[in-house]
Amino acid sequence: MSRFGFDHTWCLIDSIETYKRLAEFGFQTDLEDETNLPENRVSWFLIFNNGYLEFIEDKSTPSMHDDEAPFSGFSLRADENLSAFYEARRSEFQANGVGFVHRNYNWEENSTDHLPGLNFLIFDSPLTQGIFTWVTEYENPNGKENDGGPNLPQVFHKNGCNSILGAYWVYNSLQDVRPLNDFLNIPIDQGKIHLHNGFTIYVDTPEEHYLEIFDRYQDDDNTCPYKAVVIDCDNLDAVQGKYKGLEMISFRGRPALMLTQSSPAWDIVIIETER
Repeated sequence: MSRFGFDHTWCLIDSIETYKRLAEFGFQTDLEDETNLPENRVSWFLIFNNGYLEFIEDKSTPSMHDDEAPFSGFSLRADENLSAFYEARRSEFQANGVGFVHRNYNWEENSTDHLPGLNFLIFDSPLTQGIFTWVTEYENPNGKENDGGPNLPQVFHKNGCNSILGAYWVYNSLQDVRPLNDFLNIPIDQGKIHLHNGFTIYVDTPEEHYLEIFDRYQDDDNTCPYKAVVIDCDNLDAVQGKYKGLEMISFRGRPALMLTQSSPAWDIVIIETER
C-alpha cells in the first residue's frame, strides 16, 4: 500500500480571467484568497472536500520565463513524518536525485529559522514527464505532529460539485509514468493508478486508450500530458441544464460534462457521484 495520496494539483493560466470564468459554471471562486509564490507567481484556488485545485499566473517577463518548465503540477500528500521517511532512505534518495526541502509557513517574513511549515520531496529526475510531481507534508502549526493535510475551509459550489476524483494524463507510453509507479509501488491497472485515498490517475496512450476522451486531444497544440482533472457532482443533468457552455462527453464509459479551458490550463471533467 502506498504511503501517499492526493493532495492538490496546479496548472498555469494565461491570466486571472481564466480563474474568474469558473464562477460562470457554478464554482465558488475567491479572488481575495490570493497567494504569492516564489519566482514572481501568484495563485488562486478552488476548494473541495478532499483537496484543492490551484491556478497559477506567472507574472515574470517573457525573457525570464523558462519555456521548458512544466505547465502543470501534481502533489502527493504524505500523512507521516516526511523527514524521518527521507532520513531512513537518505543514501538511496541522494543517489537518485531525490531532495528534502522545508519551507516555513511564514517564509516571506522568516525563511532563515526552521519553523513549522511544509516539507517536500523534490525529484531531479521527474516521476512524470512534463508534469512537476512532488510530495508534500503539512506540519502542525504548533510544531507538534504531522497535521495530515491543509486546513481547508468548507466550501459549497453552486453546481453541486464535491470532490476531486482524478487526473487524466496522455502519454506516448506507459513507461513515461514508470518512475511514479516504482516510487509509489502501485502498478497501472487498465490505465489507472489508484492512490490510497480514493484518487485515480487515468493514463491513456496510443496503444491503450478510451477513444471518446483520447481522440479529442490528438490534434491538441498543448503538448503537456496533463489534459484534465476529474471531479464529481450531485446531479449531472442539473448541471447541464443550468450552466451553458459545457460539452456532454463520455469519460471511461460514463456520461460526463467537459469544461474546456484556454491553454495551458487543463480541462475539467465533471461526472456524477456514484451511489
